[in-house]
Amino acid sequence: MSSELPRSAYRRPSSSVPQVIDLGPPPQKPKRWGRWLVLVTGFALTWLYRDEIRSVGTGIQTSFRQAFPSSETQAGLAVTKPRALPPPVVKPVETEAPMPVDESQKLVLKSIGPPAKSTMPPSVAIMGTPEVTVVVEDPAAKKFIYRTPHYEFQSDVLVGADAVRTFSRIFEATFLVNCLLPFDYRPSPEEGRERFVARLFSSDFNYFAEGGMPGSAGAYSRTHAALLAPISSLGIKMVNDRMQVDRSESTEVLVHEITHQMMNPWLEHLPMWFSEGAADYVAMADYVHGKFVLNQMENRLRLYLKRRQPWGNPPDIRSIPELMGMSPQTWNEAVSSIPKVANMNYSSATMLVYYFYHLDGRGDGAGVKAYLRAIEAGAPEVVAAEKHLLRERTIEVLEADVLNAFLKISLPLGVIQRGGLRWRPSPKPVSAATPSR
Repeated sequence: MSSELPRSAYRRPSSSVPQVIDLGPPPQKPKRWGRWLVLVTGFALTWLYRDEIRSVGTGIQTSFRQAFPSSETQAGLAVTKPRALPPPVVKPVETEAPMPVDESQKLVLKSIGPPAKSTMPPSVAIMGTPEVTVVVEDPAAKKFIYRTPHYEFQSDVLVGADAVRTFSRIFEATFLVNCLLPFDYRPSPEEGRERFVARLFSSDFNYFAEGGMPGSAGAYSRTHAALLAPISSLGIKMVNDRMQVDRSESTEVLVHEITHQMMNPWLEHLPMWFSEGAADYVAMADYVHGKFVLNQMENRLRLYLKRRQPWGNPPDIRSIPELMGMSPQTWNEAVSSIPKVANMNYSSATMLVYYFYHLDGRGDGAGVKAYLRAIEAGAPEVVAAEKHLLRERTIEVLEADVLNAFLKISLPLGVIQRGGLRWRPSPKPVSAATPSR
């Protein structure tokens, strides 16, 4: 028989006819005397067998103590101390051998400018025009000395404070930008000097006689510990016995040489490709009236390559192994006799520096920063380059990475091999357990 109610029982009851459903008699509650009978019986059995229950409990406690000898009873409870675990097995950490350093080769940098930025600044500018102090103006001795905050200009002809105030902006701005670059070069004057020195010459003949290269607009001389420049390269011309400033004069060569002077403590520790590329990097930045713009360096690099290599597209880069292995003698021979090769060397060095500044690794220049800090601490340059620039890459893999990095910014490069000396990694020390052959 189905227990389902008739369909009429599921209908909504009408308000006029009450519905009555018979659910049967209520359920019967159990008798309470049964509960008391169970409780009384339990207490009676516990009392009758109390000795047996106590002996069983004592046996269990004894077995527990035998299984765990270090357990103690606190407040009637068996509390077991945690077992001491065996000490973890620690494998010795393989640390890198410290980089070899020569205490006598450490760089002592005493910057006289502001500290370097942590990242590349978008622009760097000096405020206003530099203050000029006239130290000496002696026509009979042809000795004229003028000073700005960080420079002393020594001339063999009367220049005047107004002209110095105008052209000194490029010197002071180049000093400032080299201070603020995030590679922490810390420009400082040559030893024994409070200011950088620039020697100015009224004629190209006097400039060449003091060591200036024919056709150059300026040169940093480590022998003179000064920047040498003909006055004509500063945009100054003699008109009716008065000096006038020609603002159309290009500043790239001058900025390049000033940057060499800013890096004077580094020059004997750096290879040619780095020192020349770093100087050209600053020189190719956009400069106007005391301000360098650094946030458009990729565009400036493209314009720079068109000037340095007008003969071809895509531009050529010298083979990286040959570029990094080039000696100062080979570099200078090309500069003095083979202009096309010299331009290729300069542009190749600048592109390699640009790569390490902006394209290598995460693009933050971390590798070149570590490279410079290692050299500053006295490490041999080739060891610092192998550890921080190549970073376990072969020189051939580095070259491939350079080409691929420029290809990603739509700047394909052709590689030229001229058969020069190739870069060699540092010799590895021979282990005591390995016999030499």
